[in-house]
Amino acid sequence: DGAAADDGATLLLRESNARLEQELATAREELAKSQQAQRSLMTDNSSLRNDLQALQTGKRALQQQIIAIKRSEGELESRAMAAETATIEARQAAETAALQATRQQEAMQQEHERAMAE
Repeated sequence: DGAAADDGATLLLRESNARLEQELATAREELAKSQQAQRSLMTDNSSLRNDLQALQTGKRALQQQIIAIKRSEGELESRAMAAETATIEARQAAETAALQATRQQEAMQQEHERAMAE
């Protein structure tokens, strides 16, 4: 009767051991999957950081280009204003010269008429 009890206990221990070994194998598989997922996430994270860094570099380059464009716009506006001012001054000078020429012509005409009248 004692030997049968020992055999029963041994069988229970073996069954329990087999279950524990199966659970351990399952846990190891889950751990391996988890570690693989973690490595994958770390790779993705690294890739995303590189992408972010590239985007930030691109953003800085675009900001510098915007600054350069705004400077160019300012210079062009300044040149356009200077050209407009020069055009106005030239027009005024031409009008003044034309007026003076007209006055001189009128004066010469009057002088000629006086000379003819005498």
